[in-house]
Amino acid sequence: MVSKGAVVNVVCATYNQSEDLIETITSYNDQSYSNKRLIIIDGRSNDGIHSVIERFCDSIDYFVSENDEGISDAFNKGLESIEPGYVYFLGAGDKFCSSESLSQLLSDVDYQQDFLVCGKVKRVDILTGEVQGINPNFSEFKKRSLLFRMSLPHQGLLTSSLFFHKYGKFSLDCRYAMDYEHLLRAYHSFPNVILKDVMVAEWMSGGVGAGRIREVLNEYDLIKRRNKVASPTLLSLVNVFILSKYYVKKVLNVFKKLSG
Repeated sequence: MVSKGAVVNVVCATYNQSEDLIETITSYNDQSYSNKRLIIIDGRSNDGIHSVIERFCDSIDYFVSENDEGISDAFNKGLESIEPGYVYFLGAGDKFCSSESLSQLLSDVDYQQDFLVCGKVKRVDILTGEVQGINPNFSEFKKRSLLFRMSLPHQGLLTSSLFFHKYGKFSLDCRYAMDYEHLLRAYHSFPNVILKDVMVAEWMSGGVGAGRIREVLNEYDLIKRRNKVASPTLLSLVNVFILSKYYVKKVLNVFKKLSG
């Protein structure tokens, strides 16, 4: 039996992003989907966040502002306050593409059976506002895509609360790819993924991994090996392939700047 109107717990981790948070909360409030909860986890900001929280207090179901150990810790604190249903992670500054995004994403899904539901995300340049691409860019999900990248962007992903019951919370030792590592835990018995042709959110480039691509790729390799998603030999070949693409792109960007 298909459940309708499942609770969606929107978890937003933020630190000294009060102006960006206003946009995110406004976008959340504009959603036509009514059975939603907003959970804001702040790392003890000092940029006037409490005035923002007071302004939008009627929209916020849970808020805490205290020191944390990074994004994984903040997400885990958010998970402590969810209700059974779906969990959706949205960064301060990210926003929904339309007022119907959640309604379309949650249509005809059952969190007790459909553990992962993914729509599409616009990657937007934080400086220029230009759209850099659309993720995911495929019509059928195959789990082997996870060997190469985080192919289910969390800004477009609904995760059943039951998935967290089964696989636990986020790893505190993951600085950049905690969402990726969490999915890889399920790799060998990966649940069915429902892909929806719905433009869910705009993801602003930047964040903790901005300018640290090499470190991010190192963490990718580490967590794939930790979760034994393939043989060490295959993972080494995959890593060489990914790093080769990274360095080629880096060289091409240098030439582009020099010729420009």
